[in-house]
Amino acid sequence: MASGCYYNVSGLKKGLDIFSEIFKKPIRYVIYPTITYNYSKQDYSPPSDRLIKATLSIASNSSDGLIIWRDLDNPVIQEHMKSMDNEQYLSDISKHKQIQIRDEKRESTANKLSKSKNEHNTCNNWSKKYNEAYNNWIKVAEQGEENDEWTKKILH
Repeated sequence: MASGCYYNVSGLKKGLDIFSEIFKKPIRYVIYPTITYNYSKQDYSPPSDRLIKATLSIASNSSDGLIIWRDLDNPVIQEHMKSMDNEQYLSDISKHKQIQIRDEKRESTANKLSKSKNEHNTCNNWSKKYNEAYNNWIKVAEQGEENDEWTKKILH
C-alpha cells in the first residue's frame, strides 16, 4: 500500500488498518523519502525529516513491512535501518509522529478558518472516499447482509 497523502500522516494508521481488514492479507507500506513529480508541480518541498520519521513510526507499527522507494541513502532511512530494534530510537520517532500529527491538525484547522486554497484537496477527497466506503462496508457487515455493490466499490 502507498498513500496518496504522504505529506499528511494523520490518517495513515486508520488507512493501514482499513486495508488490512478489507483485504485480509499482509500489508507492506511504501515509504517515499523524496518528493514526487505530482507534489513538485504543486510547489511542495521535499518531505521533512520529521515527516519521514513520523511515517516510519506509523507504518512500522501498523503494517507487516516497509518498502523504501528511492533515496535509500537518506540519513533518516539509514538511521531507521540501523536502529529499528533500538527502544530509544523507537521512542524518538514516536515523538516525531505525535508532533507531526499535532501540527497537521493545527494546519488543517487554520486552513478551514482561512479557507486556504493550498489545502491538498486530492488527498482529502481520497481519504474521505475510502473512509465513507469503509464505514458503509462495516454497516453492511453488522447487518449480516451481503452487498456486492459495496465490495466492488471498495475493492475497485
